This record gives sequence, C-alpha cells and structure tokens, in this order.
Amino acid sequence: MIVTDREGAGDLADPAPPGTAAVDVVVVTYNSADDIHACLAAVRRAPAVGSVTVVDNASTDASVTASRALADEVLPLRHN
Repeated sequence: MIVTDREGAGDLADPAPPGTAAVDVVVVTYNSADDIHACLAAVRRAPAVGSVTVVDNASTDASVTASRALADEVLPLRHN
C-alpha cells in the first residue's frame, strides 16, 4: 500500500509494520532551501522511516520554511 502523508511528498512508502524497528531520521541543513524538499521527499518515500527531524544551522535562506512542509520537527539554530 502507498500512502500520501505530507503535502508535496508524493507517494510514500508504507510505515514500518507493527513489531519492526522504524528509523528516525535527522537531517542537518545550512542554506539548502533549493535542495531540502527533494531530500526530505526521498526520505519520506523510504520504508520504515519513523520520524523526520531537520536541524537548521542558522540558514539565511528559506531552508526552515521549506523544511516545515515535510519534516515532523524543525529545529532552527540561531548560531552556526
């Protein structure tokens, strides 16, 4: 079964079956607004991904805003 979860992610892989391990993914970014959507969409399509967290290293572009569309949590740092 394919499910659609977050806006713009497209078709996502099934979540991990009950009783199996899920992987929580942390993506660290800095000024990656042009690339972060494709990166997070690919992560979301991977099977067994539990949650996706983005840690932004004080980007000066729209990385934080772009990340919020597909990440479960976005942690923007004020200083790199």
